[in-house]
Amino acid sequence: MIPEKTSAPADTGNHDLSLGFVFANSKAAAIISEMKPDAPSEFPVGAAIVRERRISETQSTAVSLVVMIKRSKGFSEPTSDWEFLVLSGNGKEIIRRETVGGCFTCHTSQKNHDYVFTYGK
Repeated sequence: MIPEKTSAPADTGNHDLSLGFVFANSKAAAIISEMKPDAPSEFPVGAAIVRERRISETQSTAVSLVVMIKRSKGFSEPTSDWEFLVLSGNGKEIIRRETVGGCFTCHTSQKNHDYVFTYGK
């Protein structure tokens, strides 16, 4: 897992503007560690990235978890087979599950990196 901390003064409902950590399984971490700004990237089936959202540094639990999972070829051609999920902070409830939609709309700006944002790269 690759933890990464980002912060903002308050949760605006947009997961990239809240305090939290990003975790990646070994399949995703291997690609992320090799990513270069001007070179295309492609993640393998089974890659998973989880973004934890917290409102403040003192909050001990996540408000929600935002997840990307690379599915098998043919799962969702428009999203390069990524599935996007929003889970409750404890991970027990799926709040939203989508391929195309709000999550993907934002991630289209990262098409060259297989739709994955990398902060600080």
